[in-house]
Amino acid sequence: MNFKSILIGFGLCIFLLVVLFAGLVGHDVVLLLGGWHWVYGSTSIVRLMCSGDDFEVQGNRLIEDCRSKLMVTKVILEYRMTHPVSTVPDEKIIEVIDGSDIELVFGERAIAIKMYSENPILASDLANAYAEAIVKQDGELRKEERKKALARVHENVATHCRYMEQIKKDLFDRRNS
Repeated sequence: MNFKSILIGFGLCIFLLVVLFAGLVGHDVVLLLGGWHWVYGSTSIVRLMCSGDDFEVQGNRLIEDCRSKLMVTKVILEYRMTHPVSTVPDEKIIEVIDGSDIELVFGERAIAIKMYSENPILASDLANAYAEAIVKQDGELRKEERKKALARVHENVATHCRYMEQIKKDLFDRRNS
């Protein structure tokens, strides 16, 4: 056996171990050969709660929001909350987030968040942190929408109560005149 065949065999063993590890951990890991480094990809799916034709509009709006600096900050905070002892610097997290893909999954009415990193666990953890940040952001937006709708209902009820009081007053005045 020559050195080249041993090196190829060793490389195949490492490849199989990485694929086996990805399956055991339960992550959707895709190996990409990027230059001299292995790059791992991990995907998280966020299902959207919208109806009818709103999916594409709401999904695209959410994707735009996902690229904002505020969302990146929320992803970092979510990652730090779930991994308080992590030594990964924020710059590395931002680098991974900047290289991510976010796209609509029409058949599932969902958003797919794909993270790529040389560290498969970091890719998976950041994809999950991103998904959690999106869910929280969407919940906050829905909460604000519900508050506005409730304020409009209260305003309408108050307007109708004033109208009914005016009608009662007018009827009472007519009866007494």
